[in-house]
Amino acid sequence: MTSSYPDPTLWKDQESPAKRDVFRFTRLWLCEGIPYAFRNDAAAYELARENFGKVLGEHPRNVSMTGSGRLGYSLAGAKFGAPYDPNNSDVDLFLVSDTWFEKIQKDAELFISRFSAGLAVPRNESEEKFWPENVKRLEQGMKRGHVNQHYIPNVSRYQAARSCYKACRAFQATLGSQMGTAEPKKVSVRIYQDWDCAESQIGGSLLFALKQTGHEVI
Repeated sequence: MTSSYPDPTLWKDQESPAKRDVFRFTRLWLCEGIPYAFRNDAAAYELARENFGKVLGEHPRNVSMTGSGRLGYSLAGAKFGAPYDPNNSDVDLFLVSDTWFEKIQKDAELFISRFSAGLAVPRNESEEKFWPENVKRLEQGMKRGHVNQHYIPNVSRYQAARSCYKACRAFQATLGSQMGTAEPKKVSVRIYQDWDCAESQIGGSLLFALKQTGHEVI
């Protein structure tokens, strides 16, 4: 695999990839470089993540992108190889920052405790449906060193999460203002405590997907 966006069918040629090589691939292909979604407009991506970083006081290099927009196709289990769709695919960002992980972890813990105590009350059918699962995912994620911003309500009580929502909106609006660059329907961010946590989660997801698609990882 020498291309920045290797053809998904190439994975079938690698009958038994080594686990260490999967994580090497994760570092170089999935955490660095220009995402496929912005291959024709890298400057727009750089400006968008710069504006995202400004909201949180973080360097743009700490911001990257996962999801189907990274390589041009999904790496998720049953959807492995499904092509990126600029009209329907969301933008999945991630930020590596111990400072912001600590901040948003406190918001996550507050939301979980308030929800468990019946103090955080869903305001509509959507929140009533998704909040119980969001709480579970937040608990699981924190054990692995990450927190997803969109699992926490965008209300003033959770200031760190609200700042992350604002940063996502800055990324989204930047693309919408760029000539020829479509504004994505949704932008979300996962905050990792450090790079070890990021590589472990992203690489682990790829390992799981490879096993689901019949690869024997050695």
